[in-house]
Amino acid sequence: MREQLNQFLDNLDTRQMVKVLSWVIGSALAFIVLAYVMYFSRFHGGFSEKQDVWGQFGDFIGGTVNPLLSFLSLIALIFTVVLQTRQLEHSREELANSKAELAATRDEMVRATEAQRLSAAASEAQAKYANISTRLAALQAALAVASEQLDQMRGGVMTSPDAYNALLQRKERIAGEIIRTTDELIDGDV
Repeated sequence: MREQLNQFLDNLDTRQMVKVLSWVIGSALAFIVLAYVMYFSRFHGGFSEKQDVWGQFGDFIGGTVNPLLSFLSLIALIFTVVLQTRQLEHSREELANSKAELAATRDEMVRATEAQRLSAAASEAQAKYANISTRLAALQAALAVASEQLDQMRGGVMTSPDAYNALLQRKERIAGEIIRTTDELIDGDV
């Protein structure tokens, strides 16, 4: 019997519960009306002015209607508790879903932050490599100019040996700087 009641309550949806509660309220009203009809159909008469008759009338109505109303109130209370329990379960499910969604959002934010950090690091490295590339291009251009000037000094009239030696030293410094910059680029010490 208990299992059948549990199954019945589990299978009820909200609309059916409202119907049952409406039935309970309707039944209560019908019992009240029935008690009055029974009393007045049995004891034909108008309203009495005697207190003892009113007391008997109250006892009759109370003894007839109160147990029925108590029983119907109990049924209504049970349905209300079942409905509240379902709403609580639904709220718990929604809370669990929200918690899972929040965790997924947090994980996605962590991944996005890491991706931004890596992107920033890559952009920084790219900027450094571009700077080194520009520096190498400038050094190669300076080396080409120094080499051309040295070739002109060798092929033409030499102005002074000091000027030639200074230009030769400059070319060697530029070549050394190119080698250091290339090594820096290769080693990744950017």
